Amino acid sequence: MKKTTIAIIAGITICGCSQLAAQDDETPTNQPDLILKGKKGAPKGNDIYGRPAGQTIRNKTKGRRPVRYTLGIQNDGTEADRIRVRGTGSDRKFSVKYKLGGRNVTSALKRGLPLALEADESKRIRCGVKAKRRTKGKRARKTLRYLAVSAGDPSRRDSAVSKVLKKRA
Repeated sequence: MKKTTIAIIAGITICGCSQLAAQDDETPTNQPDLILKGKKGAPKGNDIYGRPAGQTIRNKTKGRRPVRYTLGIQNDGTEADRIRVRGTGSDRKFSVKYKLGGRNVTSALKRGLPLALEADESKRIRCGVKAKRRTKGKRARKTLRYLAVSAGDPSRRDSAVSKVLKKRA
């Protein structure tokens, strides 16, 4: 009796593993991808999904010179999707501005900017971060967080982080 029971359990385990392997091989129909590109260095975050580990850039500036970088939003899914992108805004030490195709989208990005993207299509948002006058002569930091969520499958999301350090002038 014991040998029969063990054989049944082993058969269930093998079937369970083969089903999981088949699901992992499928390309997701909806998958947003965030990519950050600073002034120097290679783009970060391409084909990395979920947490911002491996999707973080660091920028340094002196005085009130702005830091500029690009936030890329890509649809890595197999179908067209509407991706909602959110980003950090200004605070008392730093002014943050976002532009998409020359159009200011700062307030829309803070609320959540919906972008309709076909499969393998991407859009770029230019980001500018500038220290305000009250941070003059002081050392200050700003962490900007970005989140992209698929409208077709809200469990599919991606995040990225940009860190800005203002050195003393």
